[in-house]
Amino acid sequence: MELNNNKKWSKEVISNALVSNREFRMRALLKLYSRQTADEQIQETVSHNNGAGFRSCDARFLTSLSKSAIRYNRLTDKQDAVLARKIMVYAGQLTDISNGKR
Repeated sequence: MELNNNKKWSKEVISNALVSNREFRMRALLKLYSRQTADEQIQETVSHNNGAGFRSCDARFLTSLSKSAIRYNRLTDKQDAVLARKIMVYAGQLTDISNGKR
């Protein structure tokens, strides 16, 4: 997600990129992970209702996936397949982030 002040990202563009671009999915995952608070990252949970980062039902798995992506700079095919299904619910948040709204 490259922030470009001249370009407005639509949810449709973000959603299409999440579906079709493996690298974009991983960058989106890491962007969401970076929005988790430090204690949430450590505990692999959601403890602040701030609308940023992962949902509580995804926190443990997506935090684990994020740590794996950071450690190995990649995801396995199986990890990416699960991420592709889970990350779509974050398209709105990612659109707002890309447009500098959050």
